[in-house]
Amino acid sequence: MQSQREPMTMALATRSSQACMPAMIESLVVRLGFPHYRIELLIPLGISLLRVGQVLYYVLATFFIAHLYDRALDMQAVAIILLGSILAGFASTGMSGLLVLSMISLVCNFLALPFEAALALFVAVEPVSDVVRTLVSVAVNSAWAAAVCGRPEPMPNDVPHAETAPVPAGEAAC
Repeated sequence: MQSQREPMTMALATRSSQACMPAMIESLVVRLGFPHYRIELLIPLGISLLRVGQVLYYVLATFFIAHLYDRALDMQAVAIILLGSILAGFASTGMSGLLVLSMISLVCNFLALPFEAALALFVAVEPVSDVVRTLVSVAVNSAWAAAVCGRPEPMPNDVPHAETAPVPAGEAAC
């Protein structure tokens, strides 16, 4: 967890997982020793496509609204909530604030749940839930990239980092 302090702090400060990408890449490559060519591909890909924080928020918000109106959910309704939340998570890429809240209404409409009455409550807790969504996204994307890369190779302290290593004479730098 010590190596993830900077990305998590940046997530708390900015509430933007895109702004955390350089810190995530640095912590995984420099501090933990994962190969930079894989991490530099997986982190932006994960931030764009692996929207776990948003999807989890939509699922929990829809369950909360269903519970608020004492609506029993069967397995079909739960499947609709999961699928609708995944689709809303993909559709909400780059959105923040009230636009994110509007996506909850799309998920609720599939089940004919009234969203409008709970809107004021969601607006009130949006700043806190936005921070939590960003923290979840940063943590899950870092873990996902590390899991896909496999075990990092130990980095000797006396070998210069690949990006700062001098290019031998006669070889072109990329």
